[in-house]
Amino acid sequence: MSENPAAPNHVMQEIQLDFWNSLAGFRDEWQNSQNDVASPLFHYTTTASMMSICETRSIWATDVFYLNDASEFTYAIDLVNQVANEVYGDLSSELQEHFQHDPLSEFFAIAQRRDHPFVASFCENGDLLSQWRGYSKGDAGVALGLWLRPLSGRDNFMLRKVIYEPEEQRRLVRTVVEAWVTAYRRRLTEVGAPQKPDWSVLSQALDEQLLSFKHPGFAEEQEWRLITRIDPRHEMNIGQQRQRDFVEYQYALERARYTPASADEPTLAIGFESRNVKFRAAGNGLVPYVEISLEETGGVRDGLLPLLSVVQGPRESPDLARESLRFFWESNGYDIGPIKTSGIPLREN
Repeated sequence: MSENPAAPNHVMQEIQLDFWNSLAGFRDEWQNSQNDVASPLFHYTTTASMMSICETRSIWATDVFYLNDASEFTYAIDLVNQVANEVYGDLSSELQEHFQHDPLSEFFAIAQRRDHPFVASFCENGDLLSQWRGYSKGDAGVALGLWLRPLSGRDNFMLRKVIYEPEEQRRLVRTVVEAWVTAYRRRLTEVGAPQKPDWSVLSQALDEQLLSFKHPGFAEEQEWRLITRIDPRHEMNIGQQRQRDFVEYQYALERARYTPASADEPTLAIGFESRNVKFRAAGNGLVPYVEISLEETGGVRDGLLPLLSVVQGPRESPDLARESLRFFWESNGYDIGPIKTSGIPLREN
């Protein structure tokens, strides 16, 4: 076996091609497991945020690195790192030299930050105490039952069911890591290969799994995640262009002060493209988020949210609150039937 750190780039391309071809069955299995989208899926939120969702017909998706529990993402990365090390530990000492690497947790974190995932969370169950506590923030809160199945086929979105079972998580990761090792080892034996594998390939192959794994302690949530990605470099370019436009606009205004008006001169109009990423204040600083439009198109509900039901959280005077909630949605053009009330008893603490 020969080490060849300067092996031609085409060798690594062939390794990657072998790797992706070997994962065809894995990708089909994963996609099939995500096709049975529950309906409705419930989005827990405060009453004030519910009114904003109705007005804008959109929900907020938060940068995954700024979720309420930061361990949600690190759990998945640590699991991948652990399984990868187990696979590498079964290799011969000579092969292990080729797979020496910095902690995969660091690599995956860097890779994800290049193209930020933003996540909006939904649950199959519309009446969970843990969710009322986590998302109502002192308010009774509501759970909006939404029809999201069409989003599963959108190119710029992923609607993914969260996997909680540790054994299933490990099986999925091991399948990908072993396929990567096999593809690399085959080429290394036959023609030689770069001394260090391209870890970005492994990151790409496990991209969806990293965002779909969660600690089994959260299994009752039966969570689904609506995921979209934003390239921060693109956002920086928009901001820089907007700044250049503003400077040009100021210059034009200054120039107009010394230039006689002409009937033939066109009206000056400067448009600024809004940035996709916005920020909200939180206890630990600013939290990046994006607004995802959820409007229906066509039919009698054209331009409305795909709203199927509403559940009112535990609260005092539930009958009066339920009536005002029904009135709110009907006044905004929604016919969703009776408002459901949480069956969880209200407690002060």
